[in-house]
Amino acid sequence: MDGSRTSPRVSRSAFTLIEMMIVVGIFLVMLGVTLASFRQAIPQRELTETARRFASDIEQMRVASYAGDPQHPDAISFGVVLDGALVDRYERFRSTQAQFDPDAPPEIIEGITLPDNVFIRSLTPTSGSEQILSISYTAPRGALTITNDATEAEVVFGHTGTSETRTVRVNGISGRVDLE
Repeated sequence: MDGSRTSPRVSRSAFTLIEMMIVVGIFLVMLGVTLASFRQAIPQRELTETARRFASDIEQMRVASYAGDPQHPDAISFGVVLDGALVDRYERFRSTQAQFDPDAPPEIIEGITLPDNVFIRSLTPTSGSEQILSISYTAPRGALTITNDATEAEVVFGHTGTSETRTVRVNGISGRVDLE
């Protein structure tokens, strides 16, 4: 032996307080990022669901024009109508007239209220000063008519919690309904 002292090896079987604080800090940062992403995703999901529901309602009105309504055999026109003054709702309708006429209101099948914080940002085209957009299908072949005989209709939905929008476009020639 050379006289030097050897220190006994100490085995560590636990974490130090500093190590635990670092792990908890990393966990809290990850949790914060996840919650921020989740909060941002809620308005986007609400917008997308609302736009999908609107597009689905348009498609349902097209199907109704092909199939007819056995309970209302005199109905020849089915569609949706939006009023620019009412940014939180739209209506599904049926009518005995081939085209939507604001002076002869159609029978409302259902009034759809948009979810809280979701609103209709814009409508294109609209008729006159009343800012009404009508998208209707006429039986028996589902001929599409848009306000002012336009070739395209566009409804833009917004959310108060984000600047993002979702747009539903209806092609007046092909009848195609697109969600953007």
